[in-house]
Amino acid sequence: MGAPLKTIILPDTVTSIGRAAFLGSAIESVILPDGLKTIDDYAFAACLHLRKIFLPQGLEHIGTGAFLGCVSLETAPLPDSVKFIGNEAFALCQNLKM
Repeated sequence: MGAPLKTIILPDTVTSIGRAAFLGSAIESVILPDGLKTIDDYAFAACLHLRKIFLPQGLEHIGTGAFLGCVSLETAPLPDSVKFIGNEAFALCQNLKM
């Protein structure tokens, strides 16, 4: 079995990340495409090793618990385009500096 992916780079064609898409995965960083509009509920919840995520300008919706329990998350700057952030989207992210 190979080493787990540390960085995920999503293609430009992705406009939405579905519910619990990366729930509990071992990823450390994510680079999202500029066309991304929605991060659905619990998409990255419990990703204990996730340290960085680059949220693109144009992102409008961050679902409930999207990053819940990402205890290593340090960086997730919010773009001005965000119109909705669900309950507990960044709960239990004790290292987060926004």
